[in-house]
Amino acid sequence: MDYWQNLKDSLKTTWQHKYLWAIGLIFAIFSGGSSGSSSNNNHSGEVRFDQGEFNNGLIKIQDFLHQVPLLLWLLLALTVFVLILLISLLCIYLKSRAQAALIASTVEIEKQKQLNFGNAWKLGRDKMKALSKQNLLLAIPAYFAFIVIFIIFFALLVKFYNANSLSNEFFNFSSRSSSYVVLLIGSSSFLLLFLCGYVIFAIIFAFAQAFGSKFAVLEGQSAISSLKSGLRFFSSNFGKIFVSWLIMILVDIALLILAALFIIPIFLLLVLFIGFANPITYFLSGIIILIFIPISLIFTGFNYAWSEVYWTKVYLRIKEMKGK
Repeated sequence: MDYWQNLKDSLKTTWQHKYLWAIGLIFAIFSGGSSGSSSNNNHSGEVRFDQGEFNNGLIKIQDFLHQVPLLLWLLLALTVFVLILLISLLCIYLKSRAQAALIASTVEIEKQKQLNFGNAWKLGRDKMKALSKQNLLLAIPAYFAFIVIFIIFFALLVKFYNANSLSNEFFNFSSRSSSYVVLLIGSSSFLLLFLCGYVIFAIIFAFAQAFGSKFAVLEGQSAISSLKSGLRFFSSNFGKIFVSWLIMILVDIALLILAALFIIPIFLLLVLFIGFANPITYFLSGIIILIFIPISLIFTGFNYAWSEVYWTKVYLRIKEMKGK
């Protein structure tokens, strides 16, 4: 297998067909690929806990809860649950369609067929059926954890609503009213164990899905059959896939370095402008951010598109070698 040629072909294909970047961006957004930010607040002086103020806060919360009937609170919670579920299903649909479009478009481009965004997106719709079921199957553990969390929230809402005093709920640990603490500790322990199991599950099935998606889109196999085929394909071609993965890591590192060379100067410039604290520098900071956002989106779309094109070509080259 010519690893270097495969890399060059993947980069060339992605660079020349820029509509793949848009599909890659859709794939990135609805795959949940996002970076979070955290902030630390430093407070000088001693921070003391005032139980009286805390109790007053709990009384206000309980008064607020009783301003609305319990049935409406439960309906609101159920509505939020259903909305989150529908949004997650929409994300699975768009993720599956974008991934199927990237995989199928790579094959069509190798056949010298001319495509645009509309053709490729339509191709994704035609090829996504098995892949969407596969992604839904892999999401079942996450749905299960979400349902457990919702049930716990539901139970706590009912208990807090019916409590005579939220203060007793928090501080009277010797009474039966503190049973929700046991519920919290037990459910937290369960979710922690579940999370550990889910991480192992995710690692195993990440390898299966990486090539199972190709069997689902290109071979038309069912969700479960394609995952099994993907896992067998990975295990039987581990050496070639491992080398291909190392090459991809090196390229990703190079892309991250290029991104850092672009991001760090912009960040330092923003810090400098904000430090002056006047309308002109704030305006310039806004302009820089407006320029930075589309560039970062383009980079993300390219990176996701290139990754899927690359692994599709790895799959095709290995299949060709086995055919010979």
